[in-house]
Amino acid sequence: MQLFRILFMLAITMVQLPNSPQQESEADRIGIEVAAKAGYDPHAAPRLWEKMLQASGSRGQSDFLSTHPQSEKRQQALAALIPQMVPYYDDKSPRPQYRFKMA
Repeated sequence: MQLFRILFMLAITMVQLPNSPQQESEADRIGIEVAAKAGYDPHAAPRLWEKMLQASGSRGQSDFLSTHPQSEKRQQALAALIPQMVPYYDDKSPRPQYRFKMA
C-alpha cells in the first residue's frame, strides 16, 4: 500500500509540474499586458525580475521539478514581450479607474 501511494504521488507530480511553469509564463504575459494597458511601463517588468534575482540569489537553478520557470527565463521572456506591450503603454486614451465605495 505504501509503495502504491508513493508511485501515485510521483505520477501526479510528473503530470502536474510541467504545466505549472507554462501557467506561470502565461500569467507573466497577461500581467505585463494588463500593467501596460493600465499605464505602467513594460520596461519595468524585466528590471523587477533582475532585482528579484539579486535578492534571492537563485541564479542558475534548474527548472526540473520546479513549479515556476527560472527567473532568468522569466526576465528574458518579459523583455521579449516589451515591443508588443509598448503600444498599450503609449496609448493616450483614458485609463480605467476603479473607485471603491465606502460602506
